[in-house]
Amino acid sequence: MAVDRIGVRLRPGVDPREAAWAIRSVFPAGSVASVRPALRVAPQDSALASRLGLDREFVVEFVAPMTPGVADAASAMRSDVLEGVEAVPVGHLTDDTSESLAPADPLFALQYSLENTGQPILGTPGSSGADINAIGAWGMRGTAGLPIVAVLDSGIAPHPDLAGILLQGWNIPLQNTETGDEFSSHGTHVGGIIAAIHNNGAGIAGVAPECRLLPVKVTNLFGQTDAVWLSEGIVWAADRGAHVLNISIGLSSGTSLLRGAVQYAAAKGCVIVCSAGNTPTLPVVYPARYPETIAVSATDNRDAILNISASGPEIDMAAPGWNVLSTWHLWSSPNTYDFKTGTSQAAPVVAGVAALVRATRPELPGTTVRTILSASCRDLGAPGRDPVYGYGRIDAALAVANAKAFGGASGGTTIPGAECPADLNKDGVLSNADFFLFLDLFAARDPRADFSLPHGVFNSDDFFAFSAAYIAGCGG
Repeated sequence: MAVDRIGVRLRPGVDPREAAWAIRSVFPAGSVASVRPALRVAPQDSALASRLGLDREFVVEFVAPMTPGVADAASAMRSDVLEGVEAVPVGHLTDDTSESLAPADPLFALQYSLENTGQPILGTPGSSGADINAIGAWGMRGTAGLPIVAVLDSGIAPHPDLAGILLQGWNIPLQNTETGDEFSSHGTHVGGIIAAIHNNGAGIAGVAPECRLLPVKVTNLFGQTDAVWLSEGIVWAADRGAHVLNISIGLSSGTSLLRGAVQYAAAKGCVIVCSAGNTPTLPVVYPARYPETIAVSATDNRDAILNISASGPEIDMAAPGWNVLSTWHLWSSPNTYDFKTGTSQAAPVVAGVAALVRATRPELPGTTVRTILSASCRDLGAPGRDPVYGYGRIDAALAVANAKAFGGASGGTTIPGAECPADLNKDGVLSNADFFLFLDLFAARDPRADFSLPHGVFNSDDFFAFSAAYIAGCGG
């Protein structure tokens, strides 16, 4: 298939001006329109970007589409300058086109993902309790923080149910502030799942009522994106203070630029939530396959996995993604609501729970928030972590409770030599590695994760007991 641009990675120490001349020299005269940095808005943390090699990533744009073989030839001819040449994978949005604590929003009863009493959705009865326990979470959530959730998508329309919570975003393809969503509404649907306003007498309720949405438009008018635009959006959002990134987009392959962008955002403390993809016969899509992200599969109103949901060892957790009702806005049908299905809808459910944790404990680093989310899933499918549900379906109330119980230690704490029950990997240091090992042991019902009475029973008390042991450190 012909390509209209390629990504190139310069060798360390190569002057970009020399590289631009060298790159142009190996293509037919007049065929190269431009050679530019992949990240048009320079990362704010230049030292981190340099360590990750992001300053060596460039994009070659052609006047007319070229065959992929031309790029391969260029790489071979200029190996002294170029460390790598990659096609720019084209991506797609991953939805399927097919005084009570409960908010008073009139359509709340249709939001089984938040409260499932077994009510039928579009004629299909559900299973009571097959939800994320949102009402329980709202009853104990903290309001110490006002987290920012970046939605890397098709933009977000100014829907009335999102009024007052939209921050000024950025249009990556056009490099301007136009972040509307009149031709897709995919991003608007995702945004409503995360943060639609509670108790405003209209529509629905979002998972995280105290958060702000940062629209980062990474698609063109046709809902298409690629690894370059997505990478630019990830770095831009991380640099603008986003605490959580929702990426309901799937690429069939990764690139060094995309991997570096994800690592950059993770190093800046972002929790990166990604849809796993909607093709069960194919692997989990990128960037969900990267270990720094949370890969989310989708369930229905009976806690069964969707038959379109991708699976694989990268799956971290599941969330409702079948016929999820949310905000909808097209030029032909503005300010309405619609049901959509896919892992695109499951990911923002988890992003919303991450925002609840951030609101409750804003000081916790991103890696710890991810640990808490993984420990706050209801096991489904095969016992323990599995390639379909991951650790299980996310439970928002358990996540908020675990966040409140967690002491906040995230870095390594040297152990002076005495016995330390929380040092599960016995490396002499308390670190996140022990937390992740605890999660794996807990999922497998391993006795080493049985920290509380009565022994032989595995529940959240074991998590609290392990957290207490971790916080206490070790004497010596």
